[in-house]
Amino acid sequence: MNNRLYEEIKKLEGPIVVFGAGGFIGANLLRAILKVRDDCYGVTHQKTIPWRLKHLSVGNVLCADINDSNSICQIFDKFVFKTIFNLAAYGGYSKQKEVELIYKTNVLGVVNLLEIASKTGFAAYVHSGSSSEYGLNSAAPSEGASLIPNSHYSVSKISTSYLIQYLGNSLNLWSF
Repeated sequence: MNNRLYEEIKKLEGPIVVFGAGGFIGANLLRAILKVRDDCYGVTHQKTIPWRLKHLSVGNVLCADINDSNSICQIFDKFVFKTIFNLAAYGGYSKQKEVELIYKTNVLGVVNLLEIASKTGFAAYVHSGSSSEYGLNSAAPSEGASLIPNSHYSVSKISTSYLIQYLGNSLNLWSF
C-alpha cells in the first residue's frame, strides 16, 4: 500500500462501514482499510460469512440487509458509523432477475440506509455507481454522456444516483 493511500485511510472519520462487503470490490476495500485501522466493519446480507471474508476477524463482519431497516438500525445504534461505503447492489449479474428486488435493494435500500444514517449523523457517504447507468450508451462514454437505460438494473442505478443528488443538494445532508 502506498503512503498516500495509507494517509487517506487514516483521515477517514470512524467507525467505518462497508456495505456489500461480500462482493469483490467490497471485500478488497474492507481488507485495505483493515490493514490501516481496526474500526472498519464489513456488512453482508448473508447469514454466514462469505468466502471472501473468511480470513477476517468475525468481529469485523456484520450481518444486515439494507432492505431491512431494523437490521440497519441495530448496527448503526451499536457502532454509530461516520464513514459509509455502500457497494450493496442487486441485479448486476444475469442470474439476478427479480425485478422487485432490483428496485428494492438499489433504490429503497439506499433510502433506508441514508434515513437511518442521517438520524445518527455521518461524515461521509460513498456510493458505488455502475457503468450500467450509461446503458445503451456504454461504449467508452464520457462522464457527461447521456444515460440511456437498457435494463431494470440500469434504471435503478440511475434513480439512485439522482436520489443521492437530491438528498445532497436539496436537503443539505452533505456537500459535493
